[in-house]
Amino acid sequence: MNAHHWMVLAAVVVTAVAAWTDLRTGEIPNRVTLVPLALAPFVHASIAFGAERSGWAALVAAGSSLLGAAVCLLIPLALFRVGAIGGGDTKLFAAVGAIGRPEFGVHAETYAFVLGMLYAIGLVIQQRKLGSTLGNVAAIFRGAARSSSQTNPAPADMTQVRFGPAILAGVTAAGCLQWSGQ
Repeated sequence: MNAHHWMVLAAVVVTAVAAWTDLRTGEIPNRVTLVPLALAPFVHASIAFGAERSGWAALVAAGSSLLGAAVCLLIPLALFRVGAIGGGDTKLFAAVGAIGRPEFGVHAETYAFVLGMLYAIGLVIQQRKLGSTLGNVAAIFRGAARSSSQTNPAPADMTQVRFGPAILAGVTAAGCLQWSGQ
């Protein structure tokens, strides 16, 4: 196993803890997201310095980790601003980007959103709320386009979905595909 595999495994562990906490409490605590987010650039820098004995390599590795966090924060932050995703989920995506760096983070995020969407669609169909949910989604997009939250649906009208498990599934899928050479 190389260093990248260990970092992917770390991302799986972090998201597993987050998913478990999210399912139990409905929240993902800051210590689960911000600690890995803060440590990841230093870990990447240490790994690079140990492998290449170069300060420049360590700086590039840390920068790549920070870039992964920033890239993986873009879409979740926009969704958070319109109330479509929670703050813990948003910070967890940034942590995944920092741990896995940009390429892995974007793949994991994409898989998480697709899997989360499929789960949410199944949930609202089961609850017979598909029509009202589509109306809520339209209202959220209208509010985002106007830069106003006044048209957002009331929280009571929204279907709550714990997104932590979908993030875990996305990270696991991205890790499995990378390990298998896809």
